[in-house]
Amino acid sequence: MLPPIGYQALRKGRVSEAGRLYFVTKKARERVQKEWTAAQKVDGGVLIQPGISDIIMDALDWLQQNNYITLLAYCLMPDHLHLLFQLGEVATLEKVMHRFGSFTGHEIFKQTGQTKIWFDGYHDHALRAEDELENIVNYIEYNPVRAGLVAETQHWPLSSARQAK
Repeated sequence: MLPPIGYQALRKGRVSEAGRLYFVTKKARERVQKEWTAAQKVDGGVLIQPGISDIIMDALDWLQQNNYITLLAYCLMPDHLHLLFQLGEVATLEKVMHRFGSFTGHEIFKQTGQTKIWFDGYHDHALRAEDELENIVNYIEYNPVRAGLVAETQHWPLSSARQAK
C-alpha cells in the first residue's frame, strides 16, 4: 500500500485532545513569492487585504468566545496563518479547523467573490512539552520580521506580538 500524499498525509497520526496545545499553519492557495519585495508581498498577499483580514480575525475571536479554542499566539501573514492555541472541550481539532476554513471561505466569497481561498487541510503540531511554548511563540511572532515585512515584531498589525507590546 502506498503512503498517503497531499492533504491525506497531513491527517496521518493526527490526535485531537481537549486541553492540549496545538501549533497550526493554514495556507492560502495564492502564494507570495520569496523574491518579491516586502511591498509586493503586502500588496499581493490575499489574506491581509482589507476586509479579508477582518473576516479571519473575527472568526478567531468567535472561536475563542465560544470556547472552541484559547488563542495564545497568532500571526496572519500575506499567504498563511500561524496559530498557537489550546483546544477547548467543544469540538475536535479537525472540526475547529473545518469550521474556521469553511466560515472564512464563505464570508470572503460573499465580500470579494474569491473562491477557494484556502488550501485543503492544515499543518498541525501537538506540543509535547511546556518548554516548546516559548520557542513556538517566538517563531510565530517573528514570522513577519524573517519575511522582511517589518523590522520589529510589534510593528506587524496582524500578530499577537502587537497586542503584547
